[in-house]
Parts: sequence; C-alpha cells; structure tokens
Amino acid sequence: MHQTAREKGSLKYLNMLAEFLDVIGAEYQWFDKDEVAKRLGADFYFKALYTPGTILINPSETVRGLATVLPKNVHVFENCPVFEVLEGEVPQVKLTNGKIISCKQVIITVNAFIKYFGAKGSENLIGIHSFGAHTRELTDEEIGYITWS
Repeated sequence: MHQTAREKGSLKYLNMLAEFLDVIGAEYQWFDKDEVAKRLGADFYFKALYTPGTILINPSETVRGLATVLPKNVHVFENCPVFEVLEGEVPQVKLTNGKIISCKQVIITVNAFIKYFGAKGSENLIGIHSFGAHTRELTDEEIGYITWS
C-alpha cells in the first residue's frame, strides 16, 4: 500500500507512520515524486511511504462482516458515544446517554487523532486511516462502465 503526501505539511504524518513501523519492525520504503508518479500514474504527490504485503480494507465493512458471525454472547454497539471507560475486574463503559455497559472485555474503535486530546491511555492506540485507490486517468468509455460513485 502507498501512503502519500501532496503537501510538505502532510509529511509529518508519513514520518509518524514510519516511526510506528520501525517500532513494530514492519518493512517499508520511501519513494520520491518521480517514483510515486511512475508507480501511481499521477504526479500529484511529492512523497510516498510504501508498505509491501499490506492490503486495503474498508474498516466499517470488515466490522459489519465480522458482526454477522459473532457468537450470541458478543454484542456490537455502534453510534454510541463513550463518555468514560472504567478499568477493573469487570470493565464498564459509560455512554453519553447515561447508560453503563459491564463486560469482560472491551474493544473500542476511535478517531485516529484522539491522542492529541490527551486522553488517558491514548499512547497505546493505533490510528485507522482511510485511503483512496489510485489508477491512471480513465477513458470516457471506462468511466461509462462505472455504476457507483
């Protein structure tokens, strides 16, 4: 997968990703503007970080797919803003609507930038990013085949 930057200001996010990949020992390569243009067919980006062996998935569709095969004792709560998570022998999740969920384990997905708000424990979070797919410029005929937008 190629993570790209089109502006100098965006490079800091690629550098942060590279630092994280170093920590976990993952392989990656840097590409300059010319190599990015050669690989992606667009000269819009000046730098890219390539992570071989990775794939692009849609996180929400993945979760929805997994939710359809969960055992009956596992529940997925969507669109439930969390106010607080209380650790302990029986963790509790307090929702903004005042309800409390008690459970054995909690998996919470959050915005990738939560650590910038100083949330406790956010240094242990890994951001989930969305990316676009890049192709060469399509012909009018090829665009005519597209049934989604």
